[in-house]
Amino acid sequence: MSAVGAVARPSLRQPLSRLWRVLRGGRTSPKRAALAAGLGVFIGCLPLPGMHWLLCLAVCLPFRLDAVLAYLGANISNPFVAPFLFTAELAIGALLLTGEHVDYATGAAVLDVAGDYALYLGAGAVTLGTVLGLVSAGAAFLVVRGRKRRADAFERTRGRYFGSPRADRAYVGAKLEQDPVFEAILGLGGSFGVTVDAGCGRGQLGLLLFDAGRVERLYGFDWDPKKVALARGAAVRVPAEYRVADLRSEPIPRCDTVLLVDVLHYLAPAHQTALLERAVAALPKGGRLLIRDVDAGGGFGARLAMAFERWGCRLGLNRAAGLHFVSVAELQSRLELLGFSARTVDTGAAGLLANVLLVATRTSSSGAADQSS
Repeated sequence: MSAVGAVARPSLRQPLSRLWRVLRGGRTSPKRAALAAGLGVFIGCLPLPGMHWLLCLAVCLPFRLDAVLAYLGANISNPFVAPFLFTAELAIGALLLTGEHVDYATGAAVLDVAGDYALYLGAGAVTLGTVLGLVSAGAAFLVVRGRKRRADAFERTRGRYFGSPRADRAYVGAKLEQDPVFEAILGLGGSFGVTVDAGCGRGQLGLLLFDAGRVERLYGFDWDPKKVALARGAAVRVPAEYRVADLRSEPIPRCDTVLLVDVLHYLAPAHQTALLERAVAALPKGGRLLIRDVDAGGGFGARLAMAFERWGCRLGLNRAAGLHFVSVAELQSRLELLGFSARTVDTGAAGLLANVLLVATRTSSSGAADQSS
């Protein structure tokens, strides 16, 4: 057949995409997600098997709620859970309507028993469905709100570097989008309080934590004046102080959290120990030290990461007198001697480049560094 006489085949992509958008009801917000999830679980608790999907559509489509999320919630009555769910609803309904437990061994007529049980089941379904629906709505609200806050924080931090040189703006954007350490640190519980970002570079990590509402005040230092200038320029309306300083000797002020992200291997072992001791002296009991570095004992991934670091220094991307990598086991031993309890956090990237995030919490009010001072 010639090109002129060819008939274009209709594509299903556009109608399917349109249908998906209709089912999702538009942009997700914490309130809309909470309503959809709560209604879905309530519908799933109703003893109407086979009708849940239709009920989700009937409730969600007119109000532009997420019918897909609602139906996921309605699957609380899946074949594995439904027998226990309906038994609980029957018992709840009997207690509410009669004040007594349901009597399965009765001599009444079958129709009478069926009628009573249907009434019990309906009352119990509405009661239990309301409770579980409210719980599900609250959980959905918190999850979506947390994700939205994180997404907004990433956008605000990226926007802070809008006036920076193109190469630096691209670097910061790539780090925020691709480096899993940012999500991993944001995923840690609690406030970071007053935070010191030692070896802060361009400052994007500390500023992200501030934009996410996790930091009260920031202190950052780095020995690269250009990077410090970029951090200062980005820290508009932020209670932050960035300065040019040497990691090997700069004092760490009293704080709640110290960040050592991708900096420890730039120091010789003696300077690494001295820096960790200064962190001990700066942190109170319960304070946290976050270290992300290459695990020297990580096999091929570690060798690959160390090769990248060496090339980065040769190309002038980073400044270092030398590179000194240690294993996670050795680093944990050092931290324990200094009065920390250290654990590793999976960042989703440990496999390829052997990068490990250590979260060390100070467990004692006095450590090796304090005793020697």
